[in-house]
Amino acid sequence: MTSNILHHLRELQVAWRRQDFVLTGKQQEEYDILVTARRQRVRGFYEEGRVFKGSKASADKIRNEEQQQRQQEEQYD
Repeated sequence: MTSNILHHLRELQVAWRRQDFVLTGKQQEEYDILVTARRQRVRGFYEEGRVFKGSKASADKIRNEEQQQRQQEEQYD
């Protein structure tokens, strides 16, 4: 179920648009369940430290520094 949450949410969004921006009771129930599950999953990512909280530029800088360090280590070995 967790791997298909976004897929199901996208399907509900398409249905919502086709139905003049109104969801049926059953669709609204399904939407609420899916959104709750998605929020729990994302919260879990934050709790496990699996979310990068910086900018792309800082990530690129860190990656480049690590790569340069590895290259220097290889030269000395």
